[in-house]
Amino acid sequence: MTTQRALDPFDWWCVRSNLATIRGGTPKKQILATLRQNGYPSIAAAVETALTKMKKQQIQLGRRYTDDKGNVREVIAEGPQYRLYDHQAEEDNLRYRVVKRTRGPNPVGTERNSTRAAFAAWARHEVEP
Repeated sequence: MTTQRALDPFDWWCVRSNLATIRGGTPKKQILATLRQNGYPSIAAAVETALTKMKKQQIQLGRRYTDDKGNVREVIAEGPQYRLYDHQAEEDNLRYRVVKRTRGPNPVGTERNSTRAAFAAWARHEVEP
């Protein structure tokens, strides 16, 4: 059984710096392997989850998705008619319903339009109804 070390302030600064580096070009696998090798497996898992985004091809009608912050949305319709505004060029759009909300302006039951790409950027993974 591996014991996880506690993070001191310097270690935490290093982890935060590495997050910026991951986005700037350092291979994600290398950073995650370094965290695991240095005794931080749960931090490596949290970093990996935080950097994971869904692809727009994964967003499907009738499915529910979460942002891992306690918010859940259900895709209820899709098509070019669900534009955010009249002259929007993007045609891959959808309509979603807020199923669960922990923060934000949209109360539960609210329906909104979105591009599929924007919805995928918000979503972290699919959840069961």
